[in-house]
Amino acid sequence: GATTSGGWYLGHALNRVNTISVSNSAAAVTKTLVANESGSIVFIAVESDTASRGIDIVMPTPVAGLNYTFVLTDAGNGTNDVAFKTATDAVDFKGAANSVKTGVEGGVIAHSTITLDLSDVGTKTDADGTSFKVITDGSHWYIIGGVVFGGEDAIGTGFELTAGTDVDD
Repeated sequence: GATTSGGWYLGHALNRVNTISVSNSAAAVTKTLVANESGSIVFIAVESDTASRGIDIVMPTPVAGLNYTFVLTDAGNGTNDVAFKTATDAVDFKGAANSVKTGVEGGVIAHSTITLDLSDVGTKTDADGTSFKVITDGSHWYIIGGVVFGGEDAIGTGFELTAGTDVDD
């Protein structure tokens, strides 16, 4: 399309989403998201199966409209987990979780920490692609469309919810 100054632009090139890659290939990782990364897709890879190389994703203080999408690109084969934490215990993730595996029930989320406990997941490769999007109203983080979890374990085992974080403790 044409711009008001008479120049041309490629409309499709403007639709690119910022991406953030988080990997534990070298060490344990804590990625603290910031407000100016809102709208980003965070790709998470548990590339190292060496023990004590967990990944923590810490949410920023809620400001209405901030939003992020999370995608687990590699669940690994070891004992390293991925934890999503709010900045304070008074802020929760709220929404629904559901496994794509037959016979595994979903659950309701109203917790400040969500952990993909990959050491408990029956088949790690089934957890690849686990994804969810969050948006905040300035008070809590709301999960849009629910969490799609591919593990064989029940919600509460491979996909664990806890009321507290260690971020502000």
